[in-house]
Amino acid sequence: LAQLIGDLTMAGVIAYALKIVWGKYQEQITENKQLMKDQTQEWKRLAGLEESRDPEETD
Repeated sequence: LAQLIGDLTMAGVIAYALKIVWGKYQEQITENKQLMKDQTQEWKRLAGLEESRDPEETD
């Protein structure tokens, strides 16, 4: 019985550690997605400025 309790405790500790690691991983993915979204918006804004500048130069 002590062995079973020991195994269950170990499994619980491992599961808890994995849960923490997975949580951090998910946070990182969410953060990266937000950074990519911000970067894409920045590129679009810069591209928009580049595009809007071209017609003024040709006038």
